[in-house]
Amino acid sequence: CEILLMAGAWLICIIPIFWFFMFRTVRDYERALIFRLGKLKGGAEGPGVFLINPLTDKIYVVDLRIETYNLPPQDMMTKDAVTVTVDAISFMKCIDPIKAILEVDDYRYAFKNFSATTLRSVIGTYNLQSLLSNRDEINDKIRIIIEEETSTWGVAVPA
Repeated sequence: CEILLMAGAWLICIIPIFWFFMFRTVRDYERALIFRLGKLKGGAEGPGVFLINPLTDKIYVVDLRIETYNLPPQDMMTKDAVTVTVDAISFMKCIDPIKAILEVDDYRYAFKNFSATTLRSVIGTYNLQSLLSNRDEINDKIRIIIEEETSTWGVAVPA
């Protein structure tokens, strides 16, 4: 009798609460990575509706659209010891959701900080005159450096 009461309590009280957390919708521009007990179950799945177990599954949803990051203005020193204030916009697109989640802790945060660091290091190799006249060359150099590093994260730098 006690076992029937416990089973009835689970069916009436506990399981309906889980129903709100069991279904997850992934849009056309997203992919879902489902970890069951800490291990990746399958690959990147989506779009569609997924049934997950809230007790054993952890779901990560990765956006596959191009994201823009505004790097705030920073004071930087050029090669000829002139202080300049530089800001930038960087673009990122996740091309491999599995690598983006497994290779780096937070790929968006890492991309933003790596972009800012690369910007500072490249600006420091130019003098003020070449900084003002070679903007396209500097943009290409920064993009290539960022692309080389972030490709191992499953992230691409478009244009």
